[in-house]
Amino acid sequence: TADERRLGAIVIDIGYGSTSYAAFSGDKLLASGCFPIGGNKVNDDLVHRFQTTAAGAEKAKREAGTMLLADVGDEETISVPTIEGRGSHVISRRELCKTIRLRMQETFELIAAEVWRQIPQDAPCTGVVLSGGGAHLDGLAALAEEVFVKRARLGDLEGVPDATHLLASSELPARSPAVAVGLLVHGRSLLLPAAVPQVRERRRREGLWTRISRKVLAKRGGGS
Repeated sequence: TADERRLGAIVIDIGYGSTSYAAFSGDKLLASGCFPIGGNKVNDDLVHRFQTTAAGAEKAKREAGTMLLADVGDEETISVPTIEGRGSHVISRRELCKTIRLRMQETFELIAAEVWRQIPQDAPCTGVVLSGGGAHLDGLAALAEEVFVKRARLGDLEGVPDATHLLASSELPARSPAVAVGLLVHGRSLLLPAAVPQVRERRRREGLWTRISRKVLAKRGGGS
């Protein structure tokens, strides 16, 4: 929001193949960067550890993943496809969540180290805003608060009531196309700046004596 840009905030966009960040304060961009770590790395971790398919890893991450380990019982299990895709096997849901959390915590710690290195020490920062398809993970804002020691929230698309239809998929969270929509809105603001009201000059109507005087002077000029 405008207040967050002014008072200081870190925006983190978690995509499929990369995670980018930008730190604002005083309406100025103070730091930015990108790491080649995204949702695909989480999926790779799950594929290798639990010997499942990429599709199975993505499904398990979305449906059973959470950063709130206290909410997951030690005996909870889920079923995932085997790596050859011909059957399934049971794995610990808690171990699944620990694997996801470890990767996301590492990503946040990398970003935090870079942000604190780039911005001035006295630059205010009120919190963290998460966007992108990877931000849908349950409890991710709580993990961000733990790492950055700042409040964290999920970003919303200002002025766009429902962005899900933009990518024609009801399975995508509304914040997934945040960057795409932001670029479109920014481009529109450059191409279609706020209209400047056109002020038309109003012709002043001549008074009766002005018209008579003009006609008298015209006759005198013609007579001479």
